[in-house]
Amino acid sequence: KQWYQRRVAITAGEIKANYTLLSNMLGEYKRILALIPANFLPLMQPHINYIEDVLRPGITMLTWSSISLEDYVAKGYAEIRELELLIERIGNLCKYRIDAVLTEMGKTPLCELPDRVAWSVDDFLARTEVSNFVFFCCATNNAYLQY
Repeated sequence: KQWYQRRVAITAGEIKANYTLLSNMLGEYKRILALIPANFLPLMQPHINYIEDVLRPGITMLTWSSISLEDYVAKGYAEIRELELLIERIGNLCKYRIDAVLTEMGKTPLCELPDRVAWSVDDFLARTEVSNFVFFCCATNNAYLQY
């Protein structure tokens, strides 16, 4: 009888530890999902589906005392970390590549506007053609310099 009580106490401790482990993993998964920007959610769906496939055995096949529970949690955390890394890379790509280029494009004047005196249509066209030519030349030279 004493052996049985000791075994039940050990099993109860293991089950509580497994519960904590699984709860933390699912909490981390929810935290990572919240990091995904809404406009990238459709693009991230295949990755989310893959992680959900990795996590699905926890719902259908594993029990609180399964031997393979530690391997399952390790695999789940590894895939969650991969998703977090992907989200971080996407964020950096948007911030430093896309948004930076769009910001620079927004600062570029497409045409010169008069300060105080109104221009005639011919003056406006002449100045716009010159500024577009200069812009084209600078953009072309800059493109060559980047490669």
